Amino acid sequence: MVKQGQRATSKRLKQIKQIRRKKAISYDRTIAASQLAEFMLVRYGLTLKKKIPQTQTQTVQRFLQEWLVQAPKSNVNWSIAQVTTAVLKQLNCQVPWQFLAVLAQNWLSIQAFLMKELPAVPLKDRLVVTDELTVNQLTQLLSHQLATNFFLTTLGGNPQLLQQVAANKVMELQASLQLDDHIDWQRVSALFIQPFVVNEAADLGTRAWLQQLSQLKF
Repeated sequence: MVKQGQRATSKRLKQIKQIRRKKAISYDRTIAASQLAEFMLVRYGLTLKKKIPQTQTQTVQRFLQEWLVQAPKSNVNWSIAQVTTAVLKQLNCQVPWQFLAVLAQNWLSIQAFLMKELPAVPLKDRLVVTDELTVNQLTQLLSHQLATNFFLTTLGGNPQLLQQVAANKVMELQASLQLDDHIDWQRVSALFIQPFVVNEAADLGTRAWLQQLSQLKF
């Protein structure tokens, strides 16, 4: 008959082997591409969200959601510059200027999150982040979008009429919103003096978020 000490030792060794086996399985486990967005949002909740001001966490989350929507689905090489540009073009006047201010204020943390977390997603074909946006590049991107959004707003959101606006006018307005290597948000606030109009067709949660976002001061 096995003594109690021997039995306990044998049981403990068996438990260790089971734990190691479970870990090996978890390391090899992959997720489907359709689970990518959910996986990244969980990671956001566990990491980046804690570094963002509470009044801005939902805005950053919605930016990440849209970023993942605009990201290429048939290519594992993802360009932060290209996807971010696509997001801004897609959203344009659907969000108040404060959306871009939140993005600017938290960009370094957001980009660091994307560069660290995307390649670590356990997909069968791992993602590769091909570039990053410097603060100056982001400033140029955001100021151009702000200028574009202003003309779109004054033209009733009509992209066809926007094409009739001379490119130099957009560039002049863009330049006036910049102060050295960053955006002068007081000038932006003065430019978009009309209250932001929330789309009533949006769901209740989105309307509440947009209303709160449009009241942020920078």
